[in-house]
Amino acid sequence: MLKKVRYTHPMNTRDEYPFSLKWLSYIDQLDLNHPLIFLVGNNGIGKSTLLQALAIQNQIPQLTNESYETDPNYDKMLAFAECLKTEWSVKSKSGFFFRADDYISFVRKNARLRNELLHELALLDERGVPKLAFERQPYENSLAALKRTYPKELHELSHGQSFLALFKSRLVPKSLYLLDEPETPLSSQNQLALLHMIDAQIKQGAQFIIASHSPILTAHPDAVIYRMEEDQINSISYDEIENVAFMKNFMTDPKRFMYYTLENQ
Repeated sequence: MLKKVRYTHPMNTRDEYPFSLKWLSYIDQLDLNHPLIFLVGNNGIGKSTLLQALAIQNQIPQLTNESYETDPNYDKMLAFAECLKTEWSVKSKSGFFFRADDYISFVRKNARLRNELLHELALLDERGVPKLAFERQPYENSLAALKRTYPKELHELSHGQSFLALFKSRLVPKSLYLLDEPETPLSSQNQLALLHMIDAQIKQGAQFIIASHSPILTAHPDAVIYRMEEDQINSISYDEIENVAFMKNFMTDPKRFMYYTLENQ
C-alpha cells in the first residue's frame, strides 16, 4: 500500500505550473496509508495533477498502456514527478491510472486491435492455412486473450455499460488504482455499481486514490476525504464536501431552489 508522498522543490525555483501550486508545501503531511482516498475540490485546483505525478513517479501505467515519456501531455508532469518521493508498506506491482478522457480512445484502440487480428486470420484462411497451424497461433492467442478479458465488445455496449465492463474485467486485488473523475460517464445507479466493485477490491487488499465530484462515490463509509484548496490540503468529513452540501440544499426543495436561483440571476 502507498503510505506517504513527499515533495522537494527543485533547486532552480520554478514559477510555472505545477510548481507554482501553493498546496505543495503541505503535501508531505498527506497520509496515504488508507485503502480508499478521495481528493475533492474545485476544478483546476490540482487534483488531476497530483494523480498524474503519482502515477509517473510510481510507474503505474495508463489504462491505454501508452508511455508517459512519449506523450506530450505529460511533459511538465515528468519534471514534477521527479520532485516526489513515495513510501510504501508493500509495493503494488499492478493497477493503472485512469482518466475519463482516455476511455473513448481505449475502447477504439481495443476494437481496432480485435479487427486487425480477425483480418490477419481471414488472410490466413484465404491462403488455406489449416486451423491448427502454428502460423495462426499468435493471432488466435491474442484474440482469445481479448475475449477472456472483455467477453463483450466494449464499443457495442452503451457508454455506461462498457465503462463498468471495463472496470469489472481490469480490477484485481492488491493493486493501486489512481482514478481521475471516474463518475463522468456514469448514471447515479452505475456510480453505485462502480462503488460496489471498488469496495470488493478494497476488501482484497487493493488501494484506490480517486479525484471525484460525486456525492455517491465519496459517500463510502470508510473513505478518507482530502479537500484540496489553493494553499492547503485538509482531511474533512463527507458532510463538509462543498458539492454534497450543495446537493442537499437543492434536493430539500428543488422547485424553491430553482425559483430563487433563476429569479436572482
